[in-house]
Amino acid sequence: MSREWGDHINGMFYKKGGTMRERIGALIKLARAGKGWSQAMLCEAAQISQASLSRIEDGEQDATIETLLRIAEVLTVEKSKGGL
Repeated sequence: MSREWGDHINGMFYKKGGTMRERIGALIKLARAGKGWSQAMLCEAAQISQASLSRIEDGEQDATIETLLRIAEVLTVEKSKGGL
């Protein structure tokens, strides 16, 4: 069952719609929270700055493909299924 933006997922609320980078940021935040990780933990594991991750999660900064792949690898998201 697919979820629409605006659903409550794992206690978090995501607004419906938004830009692609807002959706990507929300998915990253959801995956991180689902693992119980802080931003600092993800940043250390993915070797990115906390300032960048914060802006990406808030939909204020585009993430490079390289950054998305590092995050996906660390969070063990299945890249071929469009997880991020």
